[in-house]
Amino acid sequence: MIYAIWTNYKKSCIAFGIEWILMLILAIVLYASIGPWFEGSVARSMVIKSDPENLEKFKKPSAKTLTKLYLMNITNSEAWLNGSDAKLKVEQIGPYAYKDAKERIDIEFHGYYYYFY
Repeated sequence: MIYAIWTNYKKSCIAFGIEWILMLILAIVLYASIGPWFEGSVARSMVIKSDPENLEKFKKPSAKTLTKLYLMNITNSEAWLNGSDAKLKVEQIGPYAYKDAKERIDIEFHGYYYYFY
């Protein structure tokens, strides 16, 4: 009985190992065959062409960032430095929020690439 259980366990371990080896070989083959094609297609899609519509989108991206700030003011700095207060007391100032819109200037087009400063 114990021998039968051990034999089944041994067979399942061998089958599991063979499956993983086959999966590894399949992954290596797929990476070797599809990898260069995928990288090439991504590189082609990232090229910015020199037509006016794409150039305007590149100069002024539509994505704008919103930054929110909370500033803290220490109200008992002298007492804390002297040692009379054990904890700092802070007062919240804010929130301050601002939108940041980026614009690229001095763009030069050289063949397939843009250089901007």
